[in-house]
Formats: sequence, C-alpha cells, structure tokens
Amino acid sequence: SCCCCCGRRGSCRRPAPPEPQYIEEPARFPEEGIVCPDGWSRFEDSCYYMESTKMGLIEAERACNEKGATLFIADSIEEFNEVMQETPPYFWSWIGLGQSETDSYPRWQVVLPDGPSPMRCLSGGFGKPSFGGYEGLDPAVLYEMVDSSVASMPNGWSPAATCVAYYNMKSISGSYLYFYPCSSLYHSICERNTTLSNLF
Repeated sequence: SCCCCCGRRGSCRRPAPPEPQYIEEPARFPEEGIVCPDGWSRFEDSCYYMESTKMGLIEAERACNEKGATLFIADSIEEFNEVMQETPPYFWSWIGLGQSETDSYPRWQVVLPDGPSPMRCLSGGFGKPSFGGYEGLDPAVLYEMVDSSVASMPNGWSPAATCVAYYNMKSISGSYLYFYPCSSLYHSICERNTTLSNLF
C-alpha cells in the first residue's frame, strides 16, 4: 500500500479521488518503444517535460498534474544526470524532492490532482528502486551535489525552505541541489511513466 507523508504540520488525511477530466491522454508505452508527446524528451521508460514558465513548487506540481505527470522523481543516478542536462542553464528547476519539518530525511514526493497538502509518497514496488519503503533513488546518493558554500546551513534547509531545486551550471560537477522556499519562482521538470500514470 502507499504511504502517506504527513503534511508540514504533521496532519494526514486520505486524498480525495482525483477528477481526471482535465488530465491529458497519458503517454503510450507500446512494446516497440515509448511514444512521448510532442515537446517531451525520453529516458528509458519515462517521458519528461521541461517547464519554462517560472512558478512556485505548488503551482509547478499542479501544472505537471494537468499534463498527467508529477514533478521529476529519479530512479537512478544515470536518469538524474541525463534529465538534469536538459534543464535551463544557469537557473533553478524544481524536482520532486523535499523535506518537511516532521521528516528527518528528504523524500521524493508526489502530489495528486486533489491538492498539494498533505504530500503523498510513492510506495516501493512496481519493479522500481526504493529506499525505506518509498520509491525512488536514495537521496543520500545525491548529497555530493548539495552545495554547502552558498549559505551557512549545509544544504539550505530550514522550516521556511523545505523544497529542493537543481541549479544547472552546464556541468555535472558544478551543478548542485539546494533547499529553497517553496514559493520561489523556478522552472520545473515533469515526468510521466506507467507507474506514475496509475496514480491518476
């Protein structure tokens, strides 16, 4: 079963059934290969959309939901590096990683169309990698990309900065992840695949 990540103040509720009428036709995954919509890129079994409109994380999540997608959740470091190369250079892009005040560790998070709070975590399974029962690459693998030089706190996390964005320096070694206020206006990355499509 799917785990519920408590909201930022520690309250959980069962998400209401989604209203799918505004969600686009899901990406097709035929046996001969994945067919992604126009304007989307592909890596293995997923399609990705680089959102050029700058918006806060909640708005970015909703924009992805309207495309039948979620914010990007990495399953491997190879996928992470490949997708991040496509983000706009010298600017920030939201990904589906965050850490609430009640969490002791960052989590990949998925927000369904019924709203952004509380966040619902994908449970491990579907043949995907997982850590601690949750789907996605263990965020510890990405810790070497957290920039500790741009603020006094090691990764920028504070009760006011709980959402993770990626800054593209046009090289993997120079690019970094950092916690920012969720209201910051950044680009974002949407992901669609058969696992995520089952949530809608």
